[in-house]
Amino acid sequence: MGYADGFYYGQGRIICDTSTFSVGDTIRVRSVYNALQTEDKQVVTVGTPLIFTVPPYDYYKICKVEEINNVETEIGGEYVTVDYGQTIRSLVVDMASLVGVQSLLNAHQEGLMNIGDEVKIDISGANWIMQVARIDTNNHAIDFVSKDIYSTTKFSSGRQNSYDSSYLRASAQAFYNAIGVNDKQYIKQVSRSAITNSNTYFTYTDYVWIPDRTETNGTAPTGTPPVSRTGQFPIFTTQASRIKIYQGSAWAYGWWLSDCSYGDTYYADGISADGSYHQDCAKYDGASATKGVVPCFRLTADS
Repeated sequence: MGYADGFYYGQGRIICDTSTFSVGDTIRVRSVYNALQTEDKQVVTVGTPLIFTVPPYDYYKICKVEEINNVETEIGGEYVTVDYGQTIRSLVVDMASLVGVQSLLNAHQEGLMNIGDEVKIDISGANWIMQVARIDTNNHAIDFVSKDIYSTTKFSSGRQNSYDSSYLRASAQAFYNAIGVNDKQYIKQVSRSAITNSNTYFTYTDYVWIPDRTETNGTAPTGTPPVSRTGQFPIFTTQASRIKIYQGSAWAYGWWLSDCSYGDTYYADGISADGSYHQDCAKYDGASATKGVVPCFRLTADS
């Protein structure tokens, strides 16, 4: 019987790149057709490939395995078919981390992510969950939004009139400052524009931003913004999808948006606790309402 690369000819090989994983992570190759045909390997050295020898003509899922709430869970992954005597180098990455997502983007494989997928980032030494809010396959970019309310703040020190010098923008900057250096390196600056109470736009460039009216409700303010708005986040297409919690429970005052409204006593827009959108949100919740902060950021391919 012949051999190929030291293996019996006819068997297949799946070589998994481990450069985006950590020592001790578990990678699984599982037959889609035969649930009993499963093989797990642990990463011993970062960057050293894991090699799986598999029967040919089968369809396999390759993924990371984690224990979540005491339940063994398959995270992310991809599907491949291994033919007779074929070697496949897998593109599997740790899609629950920013380094893994960046690897997907650099390989122009962002389509392996789904809206709502969760990614863990380091905030002041603890895990914080961000979710995929929008996937831009044309520009190889992914926007992320915080799963929960990060902090609470008033919109500004006086009448709520502009995102420019608001406490809200300062809270977004504080979130960015708290991101661990290993995650922070992947976040890209983004040009934005927020409408003011005078019906003009304030343009800015930040690493972390707060969602606007268009991204959450799908409606654009009047006038032409100096920076193009790309439409509603697919993660926010229903009222229920906009409900956020703060420290384990619903926050009675909801969360702020970066846009203001024009022509009323109170100006700042926001999402109420039930997920409904309101112009002049302070009018409903009080002029000095302390509402939630929900940060966003973007990752893009390096080339």
